[in-house]
Amino acid sequence: MSTIYDVAKKAGVSVGTVSNVINNRSNVTPPQLRKRVEEAMRSINYVPNKAARSLASGRSENIAVLYPFNPNSITGTSYLEYVSQLINIADEHGQQLILYPSTNNASAVVDLENIVTSGQAWSFILFEVENMDHRVSYLTSKGIPFSMVGRTDDSDSLSYVDADVSQIINDTVSHLKENGYERLALLGRKSFVAVDQRIHSEMVKACARHGLQFDPSLHLTSSWHKEEQQSVIEYFVRRRNDFDVIFITETAARLQFALSILKHNLSIPPHDIAVVGYMDSSVDELMQPPPSPPPKFR
Repeated sequence: MSTIYDVAKKAGVSVGTVSNVINNRSNVTPPQLRKRVEEAMRSINYVPNKAARSLASGRSENIAVLYPFNPNSITGTSYLEYVSQLINIADEHGQQLILYPSTNNASAVVDLENIVTSGQAWSFILFEVENMDHRVSYLTSKGIPFSMVGRTDDSDSLSYVDADVSQIINDTVSHLKENGYERLALLGRKSFVAVDQRIHSEMVKACARHGLQFDPSLHLTSSWHKEEQQSVIEYFVRRRNDFDVIFITETAARLQFALSILKHNLSIPPHDIAVVGYMDSSVDELMQPPPSPPPKFR
């Protein structure tokens, strides 16, 4: 295996010069010298040791993914799909991801500070972003690069990827109206995450815009706990004559709802209760028939 000393010998320069080129320092002049070192590295197939570079700089080049983990969730497949794609893309760019399961919202900032202080990662990807997210404030104040899956209320200068919740909900409600549905119920997730807040807000506005009834008593939220979800689902089953369609945001809740419907000898369309989901997952496809995804977003 080639070493930094082999590169220095091949290029006819000092080990320090090779180190400066590897770490992209600006004190390597003239440009031809940098080019000579890079050609020497390629000719002997030298690959810089990332661990050694991290020790020398006191900072890891790893990307930390603050991954939402909840032991009560039985179908968190959408997060796994996100992370699988992140790992593949990072690998294509020669980057290393480290997953940090986030289980306690109350200690999220302290946990983040500990990761930063320990030098385990140099940049971050945040899941489960809140409207006013203290993790974002902390990273911004420290000048640490990060990106978000989701967004805060004030995200104009921040890097993020997010679904167009407003368009999704509007298209869904419009689709329901066109297909004769008049009364809508909503079962959402109990959380402070921004997307959950936006779904409810946009649903109220879209129903008013398209003339669907949205009774506040038919908007409930539930945590990941199976017992709580089941209690909320039973409430909707008992009130099934008060709505035409139910919008259920979480995969696990949709699965439990479908099972409860079967227990009561009812069925999902074309007969008794219509179900529409937000951001369908592979689990939805196992249900017969599967809940309808928002139009144009399957």
